[in-house]
Amino acid sequence: MLKVVFDTNVFLRALINPHGINSQLILSSDKYKLFLSMEIIDEILDVLSRSSLRKKYNQIKDVDVREILKVISDAEIIEPKMKIDICRDIDDNKFLECSVSGAADYLVSADKDLLDLVEYKGVKIISTQEFIKKLKSL
Repeated sequence: MLKVVFDTNVFLRALINPHGINSQLILSSDKYKLFLSMEIIDEILDVLSRSSLRKKYNQIKDVDVREILKVISDAEIIEPKMKIDICRDIDDNKFLECSVSGAADYLVSADKDLLDLVEYKGVKIISTQEFIKKLKSL
């Protein structure tokens, strides 16, 4: 089973478009093992609880939020063993820390700062579309 870390934008995009590719990925959680750190979970919960998000995207439904919370609750919590300071956006380092500490195969993101790295310490950094292709090839 593939080990993976998702950037917060994967969860957010799944909520914004519940029929899109990020939602497909979230709903395929039986095909991979998701790793998250408490710092990542805190960021996801912060983003999901913003009232401005619901005002801007009124298509976000509580049932969709619950589905994401279930996926988060099923994730393996990783306590990063090291601090990494390689990303242009320092807020993205937490995703690398979790990925490397959990020995993840992939970090899935739509963030150009992360995608530009391509790979870091054996963790491949890929888009949602690329990860969906990997899952379908299994």
